Amino acid sequence: MLFATGLLLGGIMLAQTKPRIAAKPEASRPKAVERAPKPAQIAWRSHCSNVGDFCIDVPAHWELLGEIFDGAGFVVAEPEPNAPKDDWSQITAAAIDLPEPPPGKDEPDLDTLIDSVLGAPAKGVTAETERRTNELIADMQAEVVKVRLHDTRTSTEWIEEVAFLNSDELVYAVALRCSPEAFDRMDPIFRHVLESWKPAPTPVKPPPAPAHF
Repeated sequence: MLFATGLLLGGIMLAQTKPRIAAKPEASRPKAVERAPKPAQIAWRSHCSNVGDFCIDVPAHWELLGEIFDGAGFVVAEPEPNAPKDDWSQITAAAIDLPEPPPGKDEPDLDTLIDSVLGAPAKGVTAETERRTNELIADMQAEVVKVRLHDTRTSTEWIEEVAFLNSDELVYAVALRCSPEAFDRMDPIFRHVLESWKPAPTPVKPPPAPAHF
């Protein structure tokens, strides 16, 4: 399976049933944070979702585990020998197309979506929010949440750091999932991935063939 049991899958599925997210007034928008430096000694490659219309940089040696939501997102992971793929540290990125709100209803803001996601862990999983920040990432308003999850059935723990980037028409969700022991090493990688977000390039149409008479 491509997702760990936690917030991201349930959160994105929940978001797809929610109205479009309203942009905050200009005066209340967060200031940009300093761009995260590239982690040293890591080679990078660009990976794009043409359906989701975005690209991010990922470590070149990470493996693509598959696409999600009909190609609107994908999951990449750091190979770990002798460990099942579900236990690999992974980053998921997806575009969420949110429907228009019902007539007469106000558009919820990004904080409302985050509150809904935080309240929706999987059955048997408890979630503790460790950090929540409002930032400007790739020129988009973003909420970044770090959550520690605990599976009460297996007594295992992991960290999910989820960023929701609001472009008004779409919300882009980018999430890191790793063990608590791997988080300090993975967090700078995740931050670089976030800062690398960019729209997918527009395909170049070939010139029309010359007419022959």
